[in-house]
Order: sequence, then C-alpha cells, then structure tokens
Amino acid sequence: FFMKKNLFKPLLLSSAIIFALSGCSSSDSDSDNTGGSGGSGGSGGAITEITGSASAPSGAVASFQSADQSTLLAISNFIFSPAIAAITGLQRVTGATVELIEVDDSGTQIGAVIATTATSITGSYTLTIPSGVTLSGNLIVRISGSGSAKMRAQVVEQEIDITPVSEFVLQKFIDEGTDLDQLTTASVVKLSGEVEEFDLSASNDLSTMLAALETEVGAFVDEQIADIDSSAGDVASIVGNYRLTDLFLGLHDSDGQGVGTYSIDSAVVQLAFADAGSGAVNITTSAEEDAYTNHTFFDNSGSISVDLSYDVGIENGINETETAQYNSKLSLSIDGEFEEDIDGDYGWRFPSASFQFQKARNTSVFIGINDEAGVRYSTVDTNDDGIKDAIDPAQREGDEVFKSLSIVAKKASNLSVADISGTFGYIDMYIELDASGSASTSVEERQITFDGTTLFSASESSGNAFQRSLTGSAVNHSYDVEEAETGLAIAISADGDISTFGEDTDGFFNEAGNFFVLNGSNFDDDANPDDSNVNEVEYNLSLGIKLPVSTVNLSNKQYKVLLLAQEWTQNGTAMISTGSSSNLTIASNGSSATARLHIREMEKTSLTGEVAAEAEIVDITDITITESDSRPGKLTLTLTPPDGDGVLTAEGFISADGSIGIFRTKSVDTGETNPAEIGVMVLLEITTTQ
Repeated sequence: FFMKKNLFKPLLLSSAIIFALSGCSSSDSDSDNTGGSGGSGGSGGAITEITGSASAPSGAVASFQSADQSTLLAISNFIFSPAIAAITGLQRVTGATVELIEVDDSGTQIGAVIATTATSITGSYTLTIPSGVTLSGNLIVRISGSGSAKMRAQVVEQEIDITPVSEFVLQKFIDEGTDLDQLTTASVVKLSGEVEEFDLSASNDLSTMLAALETEVGAFVDEQIADIDSSAGDVASIVGNYRLTDLFLGLHDSDGQGVGTYSIDSAVVQLAFADAGSGAVNITTSAEEDAYTNHTFFDNSGSISVDLSYDVGIENGINETETAQYNSKLSLSIDGEFEEDIDGDYGWRFPSASFQFQKARNTSVFIGINDEAGVRYSTVDTNDDGIKDAIDPAQREGDEVFKSLSIVAKKASNLSVADISGTFGYIDMYIELDASGSASTSVEERQITFDGTTLFSASESSGNAFQRSLTGSAVNHSYDVEEAETGLAIAISADGDISTFGEDTDGFFNEAGNFFVLNGSNFDDDANPDDSNVNEVEYNLSLGIKLPVSTVNLSNKQYKVLLLAQEWTQNGTAMISTGSSSNLTIASNGSSATARLHIREMEKTSLTGEVAAEAEIVDITDITITESDSRPGKLTLTLTPPDGDGVLTAEGFISADGSIGIFRTKSVDTGETNPAEIGVMVLLEITTTQ
C-alpha cells in the first residue's frame, strides 16, 4: 500500500510515477560478517584478503593515479579499456595507491596506515589484511588524489569497490552521526546496492558527482540511515485496524518529445497492523478507493493542447500483506525493492524506495511525506514471437516523480459525536484543474467547533491561492477568505468513519476523536460520459486537530518537520518537500527555535519541459513562535533562512499536548509581496533521542 504505480502510457493517456537517476555496479558478495571494531579483532579474524576495483568520473581519474605509473601500465590502458558501463562517465582508476585505515565516527583517520596496495591496469586491487584486523564499518579502504580529492569505501565484506557511491554513503553515515563500528555488513551493502540501482550519469569531476548523488538519492539515503541507527520498537502498542489516506502530486516529462503531465492521485485504504516480532509489522490491506487525474499538455509546434482525464477505482476483498519495520524512534517504514515492469510498448524501472511514516508521541497517528521515482522506456521483442518482452535501455521515453502527503490513523471502537465536542484547528489544501488548461490551488485555515450534537460551525477562513490559465501571461495570486458558517451537519460511525461533514463526505477521526482527515475528489463530465475525459476536477486534503483550552507549553520540544508545498509560474510547476530527516527544536523560552531542513525540489520550467531535481540542507537559527492571545493553540512560526532570501511563514494549530502541529505555509521572496510557494506543514513531536 505504500507504493503506488499508476503507469504513464503517453498514447493512451494513462498515468505515472518516476524520475531519472542511474546505477553503478557493485559487488554482490554474500559475506555474513557483521560489524565489530575495525582494529579490535573479532568474528572476522579469518579474513586475510579483500579485493575490489576503483572507479571515478573520467575527469577525476588522473588525479588519483600515481605519478610514477610505468610505461607498461600507461600503454596497457590503450589495450584494456578503463571505461565501465554502469554509471555513464565513470572509468577504472589504474595505478592508484589503495590504503587500509581505521577512522572514528567523524571520518578522521585513527593511527597509522594498516596496509597498502595499488590498483592494476584494469582498476582492480587485492589487499592483505594483517592478523587481528576485522571487517567493520569503521575499517576503510581509500584512494587519495591531488589536493583534497579522495574516495573511500567501508570494508564490511571481502569484495569492496571504491566508487563515488561508496564515498557518498560513507559521508552520509558520518553526517548523520552514525556509530560506524556498529554498522552491520547487511546494512551497508544493502544501502550501497540500492543507491546503485538509480539511473544516474556521472559528471566530469568527483565533487559535482557527489552533489548530484545528494540531489538524486540524498533523501532516500537519509531515511535508510535513520532506520539503520535505531532499534526495534514496541509493535504490540500499535497493533489494530487503521485507515490510510494520501494525496500524490506528480510531474512527468517525455525526454524532449513535447508531452508533459501534472497529475493528482488520492486514495483511502483500509489496513490492519499485526505484530510479526522483532520490530516487524505485518500490514494487511483489505480495501482501497482511488481517484486519479492527468492534466496532460502537448506541444504542437508551439501551440499547446490539453487533455484532462479522471479515473476512479474501488477494490474490496484485497487481503494483501506487506511487512514494515517499526523502530524505537516511532518510525514505521517499508522498503520497496527494485522493480521492472513491462506493458506493451512501454517498460518501467523503479529503483528502491524507502517509505517513512512518523508517529507523533502519545497519538495513534502516523504521517509521512515520501517521494517515488522511476524511468519509462520503449520495449523490444527479443525472441521474434510478436510480443515485446524487454526494456530497451537505450530508448528512454520519459521521467516522472511523485511526492505524497500520507496519513495513517487507528480506527476508533465506540466513537460518537459527543466524544468530538470542542474546537478544532483545520488546514485544507485544494486543487482544481479544467479541460481548458486552467488550474488553481489554495491552502486555507479555519476553526471548526463541534457542539456535541450532529451539527458544527466553521469560522471565517484565510489562506493563499494561485490561479493560472493556458493563455494568460502570469499567475494570479489571491488571499482567500471564506465566510463563517453555522448549522453544518456531521455524521460519524463508531469506528470514526465520517459519512457527512458539511459538503464533504469522505474522511475519518482517529481512535481518540482528537484528530481528523478529509480526502475528497469531484468531477464534472464532458459531452462523452463513456470516456475518462472530463471538464473539471477538484481535489482536497484536510487535516484537523482538537485545540487546547489554555496556552501550550512548547519549551524544549523537538519535532519532525514534514512539508509539502507547490510553486507555480505561468508555465512551470515545482513540488517542494522535507522528509523524516528534517527536525525543529524549540528553545526553553518556548518562543524561538532552530531547524535543520533537508529540502527536496522537483521542477518543470514549462508545461512540456523536462523534470529537474534540486536538494539542499538548510540550517535555520532564526525562528520565532507566537501564540494567539485570543485562541490557545493557534500558532504562527516565522522562519528566516540564513541567506536572507525571503521568509517562510507557517500559520496553524498545535494540539493540547503539543504532539501534533498542522500549518499552512507561504514562502515570500525578499522584495516581493506575493508568495512564491504555498503548502502544508506538519510538526510531529519526537523524543530527544531522535
């Protein structure tokens, strides 16, 4: 249920997932040695030799090669090609000195070099390990070049390749403060192998290559390391029946063929969690409802045409089980394996993905923001039987990406309208698309009061919106205000299912009745009701939390920061997110905070242009927090990045115990009045050990 793959078929106007990356080959050794201390002697004492190869971006190879290469070695490079095919642009590093060292958790060398060797004319090496030295995450092989250039790999098995990927993974372990000598063989080898499954072309130098790896796979690696660094959680405390709802936003390109898509996918899924032992959770899906939309644009020699499609699926009696891991940091995760799918003229490759859901303290609610990515190819008939049965990797057809905001909440057992009495803070994201190519999106906040009967009232709302048309010259901005309403109907079942909520009819409360979700879609059909084309579609995802009756003490609280935002220009669209590796810490005064945000952006600068990725880590020390004088639990967070280029404002609500915060966000660039980005942000309280 964590991984959705609505495959895009350009001619059939179906739908999507993906983004371009690439892989480099690694060794597939089956060593079962686990981590011990690199120089301490232990279970790996019988290992006397390690082997592997060294590969680097072509422009960096010379800097790693020894200056005294023999004439024979230099001539041999013309005979034995140093090129390798895994990551385009990587070459074998020949004649380089390979050193075996031990490092501390900061990556600093401990003691003298343990052993040395050199790479051969094909880039391979063999190195003898002295007696008493064992395989470990803090035992390193490295090659060093001119200046600060270096590549390293962790010696956790007998066959270790030294590549930009091995260097990148080691750097990420160091950045996350991992105890290197406690890493297991399985965790390091699995993570490195998963990174190598991505489809990435090497740049000409190592520093640019490492930056590209951060952009393309940094979020995935951060999430994997968070799991590696944690112990098993108390699964017995979370067993039961749950609902999942999610909103997927997608971008698609066609590798220069003049087709581009903005897509929306929403779903509600019925789940059951069972204890599988040692932190494992068996998650069984019993039913799913899904609504999918493609807003597809075609470049016809400069003239843009549009197709809008809408598909709904309802499936009961599914009974499919997947295994997730629940750890001591209250994180629920499931790893998707590398997949290759073929369907007629097109095939898809999906690299591994890690799907993370963070549980806020003292709640039965899990929330996650996750990315999905892959590449679409043409297919070929390899055995002349008239059926296309294999992907042709030389014929890429397009890249696509999805970002999702997903919420999982435990079902109630005996909930009534009396149990939800009180005032709730409410955040709503709304998107509307029409067949003319016009689109709008808004994010608003308001307060909702349930009076203990089947009626509720809603305060005046406020928020921001973008609107654009296919023929317009700019995006229109507005500050939306919805009028206050009274006498609205609410109907809920004993398990928390919402059957009536004013004009909305699809949602649920959690088991405690202090958190709710609404997730809906509507459409207007066109003249032909027998096809999937429509005139207009609407989607909304809403979150609500019960507000406190007095001021909330936020002193010294720590939170995960989950942000999903959009930036619209007249022809371009960007999706911006933070994931489970982004944190915010509130000071003891309760009114200021600091944050480290891992920001990931997927962007198209034109309706039919190519998808591009950006990533950065931003440390923000200037964050102010104010609580409304008139409404306890209503907060405004103002985040000023260190570069001084604009301000991110988050306006919303915090729960009575401070465990969950929900906010609408706007990011305004310096010198501007209209927001460049609007979105939704969730704060989930975590323990200090996270």
